Amino acid sequence: MTENNIKISSSRLKDISFGMRVLLVEDDPIIQQQLKVFLLRFFAHIDTANNGVEALKLYEKNKYDLIVTDLSMPQMGGIELSIHVKEMDTDQYIIVVSAHFESDKLIDLLNIGVGGFIIKPVDFTLVIKQLTKICQVISNRNELKYLNKILENTNKELQESNIQYQSALNESMNLKKQL
Repeated sequence: MTENNIKISSSRLKDISFGMRVLLVEDDPIIQQQLKVFLLRFFAHIDTANNGVEALKLYEKNKYDLIVTDLSMPQMGGIELSIHVKEMDTDQYIIVVSAHFESDKLIDLLNIGVGGFIIKPVDFTLVIKQLTKICQVISNRNELKYLNKILENTNKELQESNIQYQSALNESMNLKKQL
């Protein structure tokens, strides 16, 4: 990816990630800080957790558009965290970060429904590309939910108007019969 393409992708990611909340789960404080600083270039709100147990507590209290989690952590790793999160919300987007991807763990993550993988050491150019794709999907999903809500409200208003119209029509018919 050329430097110009990186700038374009970065700009696009900033546009589509506006207002999105991220939960970053990483047990290595240096990597956590590096990832957080990087992610703050694109996302306004990032919560951090040092392991899956902390992350799950945060997840139960907050709504996140995206979870970025390490695979191997003490107490609860990324696979177990992903399972718990997907049980609560099958639509939750999760990206797993790891220095090692064994095929059996990769298959487990795919079966759980994890949406992306980042290999350590982190290539931030690839991360921008991957985040752009995932954030576009999240943005589209959020817009669809918003438009569906508008449609539901409009349908409800139309149904209420129809009931009022029917009531007025019935009243008019009754008055006509009385005359």
